[in-house]
Amino acid sequence: MFDSLDRYMGKARRAAEKARDASERAMEVAEDSALRIRGKAMGLFERPKTRTVETRFKLLTYFTCSTCGAEIGPAEESKVKHTMDRLTAETRAIFNVISVNPVKQAMGGAQIAGIALGSRADPSFKSLLERDVIRDHRSKTLLIQCEYCGKYHCSSCWNVDRDRCVNCQDLEFRDILL
Repeated sequence: MFDSLDRYMGKARRAAEKARDASERAMEVAEDSALRIRGKAMGLFERPKTRTVETRFKLLTYFTCSTCGAEIGPAEESKVKHTMDRLTAETRAIFNVISVNPVKQAMGGAQIAGIALGSRADPSFKSLLERDVIRDHRSKTLLIQCEYCGKYHCSSCWNVDRDRCVNCQDLEFRDILL
């Protein structure tokens, strides 16, 4: 009788240990998920630090690591496309000025004045958004965005074993609660 009681008690202890281990693993996964959600939310507003150098035919963009400040790159963009876009804008402005429509004439005059004053920036929201998307895509080929802090890091500042940057490698859930 005592043997069967000991056997049942042993099974109950093992089941309790399995349940405790499973709850500890579930707690670790939940804490890790909370840290990642926090980091991804912060990462939505984080943009990589860049430096752009203009040469005769190319725009060279260098990306900066958030931890060590190393410049990675360059990512090249052809200036021929920008030149063609500017030429078509100038042509459109001239045709607007010689148009019969007074609104188009006023728009063309404003465009020509902007070109004459050297305004090279395209103020449209769509073009700014496209440039941000292109820059972010290029940065992700050269830098790694940490899921825990949302910042961009070079490969030497990345802990491959923990799949985090060196700043977040020892980050625990309780650290964000304090």
